[in-house]
Amino acid sequence: MHKDIHDKETNDNDNDENDNERIISIHHEFDSKLAWFEDILIKSNDPSMKREVPEFFLDKITFNIMLDPLITPSGITYDRLSLQSHLFKIGPWDPISREPLTIEKCIPNLALRGKKWKYIYIYSRIMIIFLFFLFFF
Repeated sequence: MHKDIHDKETNDNDNDENDNERIISIHHEFDSKLAWFEDILIKSNDPSMKREVPEFFLDKITFNIMLDPLITPSGITYDRLSLQSHLFKIGPWDPISREPLTIEKCIPNLALRGKKWKYIYIYSRIMIIFLFFLFFF
């Protein structure tokens, strides 16, 4: 009986050592990935790197990248939120052409929306890093 207890304690000690080694290995792997991620972030924030967003991605009201582009009947594209804000706060007309306008007369600019995501995917290192960490952590 005493031998069985001793054997169990020995196995428990071996399992504890294996667990500790795995924990140390996981911490080491995490630290190396974190260092790699920090290095990429530092490089991506380098002000000497030129990052120009094409004008057709920018909203004509806020000059921010359009998240949900809409085409007005006059053919001008705006971001949905900025256009809704303009129509509510300023008045029911197109901000540039001054033609009468309601949000229902606008249609989604699907081509621009698709190009925007392609641009972000290709040129944005932050997006690629984010996706990497989303899938692997």
